[in-house]
Amino acid sequence: YSKCLSVESSEHPIMMSEVAWNKMEKRHKTCEIMLEKYNAPAFYLCKNAVLVAFASGRSTALVLDSGAAQTTAVPVHDGYVIQHGVVRSPLAGNFLAAQVREHLKDQSIEVVPTYKIASKDPVKEGQAPIWTLRKNIPGVSSTWHDYQVDQVIEDLIHHVLQVHDKPATEEELNMIPGSVFDKNGDGV
Repeated sequence: YSKCLSVESSEHPIMMSEVAWNKMEKRHKTCEIMLEKYNAPAFYLCKNAVLVAFASGRSTALVLDSGAAQTTAVPVHDGYVIQHGVVRSPLAGNFLAAQVREHLKDQSIEVVPTYKIASKDPVKEGQAPIWTLRKNIPGVSSTWHDYQVDQVIEDLIHHVLQVHDKPATEEELNMIPGSVFDKNGDGV
């Protein structure tokens, strides 16, 4: 408090949020730290899903949260989480990215991060890209390179993938127009 916020913790009440499946022992430990170590005059610990429901103007809601590692569905009724109704699934952002990465690999599509591209030439839809490799690229670590590839894949996911709103046949899916993906957004 005094180092980062430049305030006295004993002068400010604290409200923290927690996940719906947090164990009672962790709740007690958090309260203990806030009240005994930081001398907070008041402390409130609230479930994330309840705060999301209230932020939407509702006290009753089904809160869906899909992050990198997991997707959760948390029922909230009159401002309280219904614990036995909480559902967690590992099907989330990281899983989706891994599926896209695997699909690109199966299609023999190389993902080239933008730091390696010096220039691009316009091509017609369906043609292979025409680009020039940047010269004199400073040595980068494999982890940084992988991070840059992940950024391209994440951008692809955000701009091109979509969830179909109803079950579809193969024929219906083939009628959906494709999307051209351009990492730099310049249409080239």
